[in-house]
Amino acid sequence: MNSIILFLYTLGILIGNLFIYFASFFSQKLRTLWSGRQATLKKISQQTPYNDSIWVHCASLGEFEQGRPVIETIRQKYPDRKLILSFFSPSGYEIRKDYPMADEIIYLPSDLVSNARALIDYFKPSIFIIVKYEFWWNLIAQLQKNKIKTYLISGIFRESNYFFQPGMSVFQNLLREFDRIFVQDEASGQLLQQYDMHNYTVAGDTRTDRVTENAQNVVLPEKIQTYVLGNPCIVYGSIWLEDVPMVMAVIKQFPKYKHIIAPHDIGEKNISSNYKIVRF
Repeated sequence: MNSIILFLYTLGILIGNLFIYFASFFSQKLRTLWSGRQATLKKISQQTPYNDSIWVHCASLGEFEQGRPVIETIRQKYPDRKLILSFFSPSGYEIRKDYPMADEIIYLPSDLVSNARALIDYFKPSIFIIVKYEFWWNLIAQLQKNKIKTYLISGIFRESNYFFQPGMSVFQNLLREFDRIFVQDEASGQLLQQYDMHNYTVAGDTRTDRVTENAQNVVLPEKIQTYVLGNPCIVYGSIWLEDVPMVMAVIKQFPKYKHIIAPHDIGEKNISSNYKIVRF
């Protein structure tokens, strides 16, 4: 049964690859993702491999900011170790591709066993860290097969997660093999324990550290200072179009406040076509 589930999972990855390839002809974001993944595969086939690196993977920019306090602590404690940072989404990679704390920043290629083996052979990591919930099961399986320490930080688990559904024990077994899973809340820990996973620690949300650090070092652009002028202000971060009705409801409820909206997609076309409704 487990082999069938992994086969179906890998088949889904292959189908996803085909979708990304063909959709990339019509979507700039998917075109960037496809070309970035190909660049990673080309790089690891041509350059000199690393040795004993520490590898951190983030889905996108939000997960990066969540993991950043950990990344920078690793850099301080292990200045001589190579630090690898990988992303799934262009919204993470394109903004942080020049992040100075990492020695190598890449798009993570699709989760095929062949790609996983090639990446491990190239980076030769001794530690692999996932931020929050980006599970690449074939990669995780290969890391554990090679006795590479695997960790999850700022994890959140819910009963509705697909890997807790009937027949998904193969993924649960991989979670049990993590060296440590650091979860944000007691509910996540209790859920893991319910599924006989005791390799967890309730450690809170690393975003708290990052938000505190940002608050202590914030320098607001003059344009925002002029707009706010000391008034109470609500900032809506990483907003999707589906969130706009809720944002509008809050704006109407607090008409004397200043309101700043930061869409997840900050492309000019997206903002000009989808956010006229909230301009006032």
